[in-house]
Parts: sequence; C-alpha cells; structure tokens
Amino acid sequence: MTYPSDFLVGIRLAFRASYLWLSGCSLLALVLSALLAAQFSGRQPATVALDVGLSVMRLLLPLVLVLMTQELISREFDRRYFLNTLSYPHPRHSLMLGRFVAIAALTLGLLLVLAGALAILVYWVGQGYAQSTPVSLGRHYLVTVGFIG
Repeated sequence: MTYPSDFLVGIRLAFRASYLWLSGCSLLALVLSALLAAQFSGRQPATVALDVGLSVMRLLLPLVLVLMTQELISREFDRRYFLNTLSYPHPRHSLMLGRFVAIAALTLGLLLVLAGALAILVYWVGQGYAQSTPVSLGRHYLVTVGFIG
C-alpha cells in the first residue's frame, strides 16, 4: 500500500513549495483585515471583525487551494519530478490520490488555523465594547466555518 508514502511525498512537496509562507501570509491578511475593520467600525466591532474575517477566509482558502493544486500537480510535470516518481512500481492513481489527499489535509489544516485565529481575535475585540447582542463563537461559528471548508 503506497497511499501513506504518496501522501507524505505530497506534504513534503507542498512544504518545499513554500506552503508555510503562503499560509503565514494568509493568516496575516486575515488578522490585519479583521482587526482594522473592527477598529474603524462605528459600532459593534466584534460583529464587523467576524464578518470581515469570514469573508477573507472565503476568499483566501480557494486561492490557497488553487495555488497548491497547481504546485503539486502541474509543476511536478514542469520540474520533471514525475519521471522519478513514476519509475517506482506502484499504481499511478495512488500518486494522484496521495497528492489530492495532501492538498485536502493542508487546506483543512489552514482552515482550522484561520478559524482559531479569527475566534481569538473576535473574542479579544469583543472585550473592549459591550454589544447588546454578543457574538456567538460556539456551535453556530463552527457550523459556519464547516460550510466554508
């Protein structure tokens, strides 16, 4: 069974392709946009931070997904990695499945990191201003983040 090894190769290729840099920039963009939107809003900064943060997550996750798919699938053929990979005796579908599972795992991990950072940021912003209806970061937030992913 070569699925775990293909998955690990996909993870290694993603980290070699500066996935951490892309994830860090995504996290920085989320934090800055939500924090600045909350600071410059007239009322209810926690609600504004949550709304802007969820919108930024909806924009950044597909972008990261497309860039990582292009890096792990298309660039492999440009850089001729596939010649080495396909020389081993294992099925070719496991190569593609391993890459797609690696991309899905990395995207899900980034979604969880972004959701956690946004929840902490919204909680922190909400401490400075008492709203009549506080922001719910419980079950409803998790369902919303689940549908984003």
